[in-house]
Amino acid sequence: MKPKAVFGLGAFPLSWTDKPSGIELWRGRRFPVQIGTHKCWYYAMRHPSFILHTKRGNWPSDDELALKFDLRRAFAEVEAGLPEPVVHTPQFARSGITCLTGSDKDLRYLLEFLDYAGSLDVVGVDDETQNLRPYRSNSEIVSRAVATPDETVAFAWRHRQARWSDSAMLKLERAWVKFLNSRAKKAVHNAAFEIEWDCYFYGRELAWAPWECTQVQAYVLDERVGDHKPGALALEFLTLQYFGINIKKLTVGLDKRFMMREPLDVILPYNGIDSKYHLLLHREQERRIREEGLEEVYREKLRQTPTVVLTQLKGVPTDPEETRRLEREYAAKVAVAEAAVRDMEAAKAFRKLTGADFNPGSSQDVIVVLRDILKTRDGQPGPGWSTTEKVLNQISDPIAKGIVNYRKVTKLKSTYVDPYTEGSPDMYDDGLHPSLGTTFTETGRLNAEGPNIQNQPVRSAEGKKVRRQVKSKIVASLDAGQIDARMIACGSRDKTYVRALFEDYDIHAEWARRLALRHPDFIGGKKNLSDPGVMGKFRSNQVKNTWVFALFYGASLRTTAGRFGVDESVLKPEYEEFWRQFSNVKAWQDNLVKQFETDGHVQMLGGLRRRAPLGKGQIVNSPVQGATNRIVMHGMNRLSETRLEVLQPNMQVHDDLTYCFNSEHDYEDNIERIVDTMLDCREFDWICVPLVVELKEGPTWADQEKVGTFSSVRRLKWPVMAKEFQ
Repeated sequence: MKPKAVFGLGAFPLSWTDKPSGIELWRGRRFPVQIGTHKCWYYAMRHPSFILHTKRGNWPSDDELALKFDLRRAFAEVEAGLPEPVVHTPQFARSGITCLTGSDKDLRYLLEFLDYAGSLDVVGVDDETQNLRPYRSNSEIVSRAVATPDETVAFAWRHRQARWSDSAMLKLERAWVKFLNSRAKKAVHNAAFEIEWDCYFYGRELAWAPWECTQVQAYVLDERVGDHKPGALALEFLTLQYFGINIKKLTVGLDKRFMMREPLDVILPYNGIDSKYHLLLHREQERRIREEGLEEVYREKLRQTPTVVLTQLKGVPTDPEETRRLEREYAAKVAVAEAAVRDMEAAKAFRKLTGADFNPGSSQDVIVVLRDILKTRDGQPGPGWSTTEKVLNQISDPIAKGIVNYRKVTKLKSTYVDPYTEGSPDMYDDGLHPSLGTTFTETGRLNAEGPNIQNQPVRSAEGKKVRRQVKSKIVASLDAGQIDARMIACGSRDKTYVRALFEDYDIHAEWARRLALRHPDFIGGKKNLSDPGVMGKFRSNQVKNTWVFALFYGASLRTTAGRFGVDESVLKPEYEEFWRQFSNVKAWQDNLVKQFETDGHVQMLGGLRRRAPLGKGQIVNSPVQGATNRIVMHGMNRLSETRLEVLQPNMQVHDDLTYCFNSEHDYEDNIERIVDTMLDCREFDWICVPLVVELKEGPTWADQEKVGTFSSVRRLKWPVMAKEFQ
């Protein structure tokens, strides 16, 4: 038949193509395959039977819509004419790579090559390192590779087998910095990694060298990452997608944890292949970005990379004494919880049965208790066993509650205390250096790990303890106040809502009053209508998030009524009245849904896309979060690009930039500039409401007091209310 394309339905035919990661990440994508001597394109699709088995009711499910969009897009591509598929061979991948280990002859050749590479438009670059981050005393760059269209050169750097003399190494380092600053764009995969290492060893100015990132390109083209990052953004995934080859399988047995121990004759070819495919992948993805009109989206997303890397390098100062105190406190809580469990009858029976003490942290031990001692099958919904909290909550024996309590205490310790302790993988001599990812959330927001500073509790007592570990002379947090709500106004341009934000009118208090007047039982009776305390709690705890914002984010009448604990008919008059008041917000929501149903994705302000499957809440919420991230990152970028380290934030937590100032002088001299930079977003012509920044400061991240709320209208006389809203 020699087809131009093969459509594979489900995971089973996908397994014939030897593709890792599973159908969820491959669905809707095409990649080249070779079947016998015939080369063609393969389109991975979900199996229709999966859609039917998961379908509920007569309306299309989110998964069913996703399959429809995948098929529609694939047939359109086939009809438009597919390019010639190219499947790379291992021989091609290994070809054209020169490996240099460090002789005088090597140095002359390499210096000439770097001068030549720096004169080109784009080259591929890759580093191999000992350790993932540069902050350990034994962290080193082991080797480097540079790929041009004609040749790839992989060369030893500070590997134990490198033969460079001290003077040769000094010349090489100078040549490398000169090369990075040359006109050639340096195409790398995961630019944050390369930039962090080069800035750490050779200066933070290298953050602004001409970098290109194939990982950011891939994210802009398709934001789906999967449950385990890097997932579809991994280099091996992308070389399979574009070239039909898994380049990571070309080097077997390489232990990337201990690169200094691995021989150079293994490392250098591996390094060279990576840099070669950075260049090839950049070329393919750049073409697609151009064809899809995503150049500005890519440039804006790429701009975030040096910004977050410089925040990573600056790091977060901690208080070791406070951490040691918390470690003792939580260790004692864990011991108490463990002792309480071991005193229970089921735990004693476990010891009698097995001859060992019961370990509440061991899933296998818990299974033995459930299966052999309590004789319950609650944890066996299928062929395997489950010991989740949901399962344990169904069991009446006291040991179940004890295990849940033990897990909660140990999780608090491992999540919020252990990362700050000496010897932790996340802790360095100068404090924390959390890693901020720009490409691992589908809405464009940053994610954090090592540790995840974005999930540190804010309002709880436990959260206060955790945040007290971050300490400096002054810890100042600047939060873009009510930013999500303001982005809804910018997206919908609803006159009532825009005017309310200009006039500081409290919509939540208005609707608290309306709902309480018509349904006094919501506040405990009419007697509480004149009680400011009761009405204030009703406004903040229920109306704000369960009514106003819930509806703005696409909640249905059924969902909203359920949260109030009443039938739909009870709230229907108020629901309809709300949407009469904010009719343009409703029209905006409906238009987003129509766009999604037409295109299979929702487009955010700024051009980033989010694809099916999406529920209505996600369709509405995605553009809001995307716009919020643009606003916060716009300020963070411009502060970073001043190249003044004092203006580089130590942390970014979604809507918040946090600074750890070493002196009151630094704080007082710079805080107003930071506030005004965050407020000034005039280059976004779609912003039609005031922006605000809320400032808090104190000696620790926990012990902060509010300094004030600053408005772009009051400080910058911007924006002016447009005539359409007056």
